[in-house]
Amino acid sequence: MDIEQLRNLCLSYSGTSEGVKYGDQLCFMVVGKPFCSSRLPDLSNVNFKVPDDQFDERDFSYTSG
Repeated sequence: MDIEQLRNLCLSYSGTSEGVKYGDQLCFMVVGKPFCSSRLPDLSNVNFKVPDDQFDERDFSYTSG
């Protein structure tokens, strides 16, 4: 997944905005609260915020083809 694919995915959610927070983190936010972030300029790791009770249910692994 490249930055454009990530951007398209995150911005497809209603009310999502994009910005840089904490000095070097590209963040996607809803109502100003980040739900996805990645450190710039290295976008090889992406962090998603999920509720603690749903963490084990999620599989965010991605294998590039």
